[in-house]
Amino acid sequence: MVHEYVASCIPAPLGEFRFIANSFHIYEKDMSRLDDMLESTRSFKPDNDSYPPMPPMPATTLTPNQHIKQVGEMETRIKAGDTVDLTDIDSYWKDIMLVVLARYKKLNSSENEYLSIRASIADQMSYEPLSSLILKS
Repeated sequence: MVHEYVASCIPAPLGEFRFIANSFHIYEKDMSRLDDMLESTRSFKPDNDSYPPMPPMPATTLTPNQHIKQVGEMETRIKAGDTVDLTDIDSYWKDIMLVVLARYKKLNSSENEYLSIRASIADQMSYEPLSSLILKS
């Protein structure tokens, strides 16, 4: 998403994106968490062992900057405890908002309350790897 956003601001065509991380240290005390994370990512990887690409950023009457501003405004409302209506939002931006909602609920609800709503949040997502991550979180 950030790649597409920057390309739209320049403006430039979307090119190839490669990400390299070079700090893969793990402490002994965190090994069980690492095993859990690795297991959860295995559950949604396709046969060719790569993630399916995210859908392209949709072309709408709003600019990516305006969409990101809307996401920020919705995040503020979620944090204030307001109900946010996501029914008329493009699935690309809706998935991002649902990740924000899930993260907020996970951090600010009891475990039982979060467990009772996370499937509902995941079911609303259109990008399967994100919904799998929500279900595993």
